[in-house]
Amino acid sequence: MPKLKTVKRQDDSSLAYYTFSNEQEKMSVFKEMNTHAEELQMIYASDRFSNVTTNTSARDGFSRADYDWFRPEESSPKQIKDVVGVCMRAHYKFALVRNVIELMADFASKGVRLAHKNKKEEKAYKYWFKMINGKERSERFLNYLYRCGNVVVSRRTAKIKKDRLFTAAENILPEQDKIYKNTIPYEYNFYNPVNVDILGGDLAIFANKCVYVLKIPVQIKGKIKQPKTPADIELIKSLPEELVKQIRDNQDTITLDPTSTRVFHYKKDDWQLWAYPLTSSIIDDLVALDKMKLADLSALDGATSKTRVWCLGDLDKGIVPGPGVINAFKNILMNRVPGDTLDLVWNPAIKLIETSADLSSFLGEDKYKPILSAIYSGLGIPSTLVAGGGDKSFSNSFISMKTLIERLQYGRDRLIEFWQEEIRIFQKAMGYSEPAQLIFD
Repeated sequence: MPKLKTVKRQDDSSLAYYTFSNEQEKMSVFKEMNTHAEELQMIYASDRFSNVTTNTSARDGFSRADYDWFRPEESSPKQIKDVVGVCMRAHYKFALVRNVIELMADFASKGVRLAHKNKKEEKAYKYWFKMINGKERSERFLNYLYRCGNVVVSRRTAKIKKDRLFTAAENILPEQDKIYKNTIPYEYNFYNPVNVDILGGDLAIFANKCVYVLKIPVQIKGKIKQPKTPADIELIKSLPEELVKQIRDNQDTITLDPTSTRVFHYKKDDWQLWAYPLTSSIIDDLVALDKMKLADLSALDGATSKTRVWCLGDLDKGIVPGPGVINAFKNILMNRVPGDTLDLVWNPAIKLIETSADLSSFLGEDKYKPILSAIYSGLGIPSTLVAGGGDKSFSNSFISMKTLIERLQYGRDRLIEFWQEEIRIFQKAMGYSEPAQLIFD
């Protein structure tokens, strides 16, 4: 019979271990294990597909949802506002994304200006366009369109004197339902689309009536309710009394004036509340790129840290160092300047063992090429414009270049749509016969 250990299971009287010292005891152990074969069970990640049929089970699949469940900080956002927020943060975190977005915005708005067949009226149009900083506002419009996918812009108007060419805004007025003579657009402000909501949500899309509201940030509400500095008090006095009253009454949103607020989207579906940004399709690729960089940083930490083992004495030869010798050697190592040469005058009873990691096969640019290629493709940048790009065949390069050009033209079309309405307001307010035309280089 097999020898039995004294260690017992808490929930069963069967033994935890079997031991044997000869062949006869070995065979007895195997016979004993055979009697408990039915108690051995397989290990599953979960029991979702266990015992599908008699004694038949299947392993669970591993999908993106499973990955996101265990790594929520790397999970892809599900709500549209979360997607917009992630894309906006990616614009500042990844230089690649920022450079591409800013390049597209600068290229699409290059040389934007107004022209008119009447030179006198053209002079006034150009002066107004310069006064409202039209070139800079055009670049910002396209930058937000490509970056956020949604542009929310608010117009402010100003009254001008009739007897002279306007030089500055006077008596800032709220926008009216109709265009007043000598009341022209004076200033344009863009709102963060994450802080803008649509009253009614999907019902507003179904009814084709969208009313936009601006969510008041918590920090601004706190300053208005309890101003702490004289500067805060003066700034609050410059705000409309009705607005301050609404905030102090714990109102969380401000309804934006539909006559002075305009919203533009980047290729939004008709049934969507908001459009997905251009970079929404490469969020997972950007997460993978970030993880690769973190892996390289971790590897570099391991590459710069080496382990050295100093062996004093030799046990095989009966040499055991005393405390004095050990402390003396420790002091020598502690007083050494990092990076300096270490010279030792010692006896044969010393040995150095040094270990280091070889990361030459891991630290390299080859692993970045597939993920960078996917990011550039998602942004619409052809491989012919990327140093060390992958597929540079004529057909793929032509399609990628065509995609980039069409995206630039789409953004320019939205910009023209925005300025045409503003130019019409300026034309009617000034009493001109025809509106100016927006042209580019």
